[in-house]
Amino acid sequence: MNHEWKQKPDDWDWVSERGRCSGAAVFETLWGLARESVKKRNDQNKEGTDKERFNISQPQRHTFVVSDTFVRFESRAVAVELGSEEIHVRRSGKTEETVYTLSLNDSGDCRLLSGGVHYQPWQVMRRALEDLFFGDWTRSV
Repeated sequence: MNHEWKQKPDDWDWVSERGRCSGAAVFETLWGLARESVKKRNDQNKEGTDKERFNISQPQRHTFVVSDTFVRFESRAVAVELGSEEIHVRRSGKTEETVYTLSLNDSGDCRLLSGGVHYQPWQVMRRALEDLFFGDWTRSV
């Protein structure tokens, strides 16, 4: 794996780049990744049925929810919400949430920061949806 630093010119305009690293832009990226992830996971789950297991909805302008439609007695869902300039991820059945703030990393890339770690948008979606998509929920169905 190549870990070379992407070198920027000495006078690189980091202020303008950080200005483009907005909550609304990152939220739209996450929304698109989530829609594609739900489609791919539903395609993988087609086992002789046309019913899609996972659903994605946008109940409010700055919120989307991915849910497991096969769970009957309790909700299995992940909600992603845009705050003022941060992204909140909540999982059903859990009281805590993960909050990501926006930041430029040392390579000048817009990233989501949580717990002192920079994440790419796909990493945020994996962290949010992996247990929902691949966890063993048979005990609840």
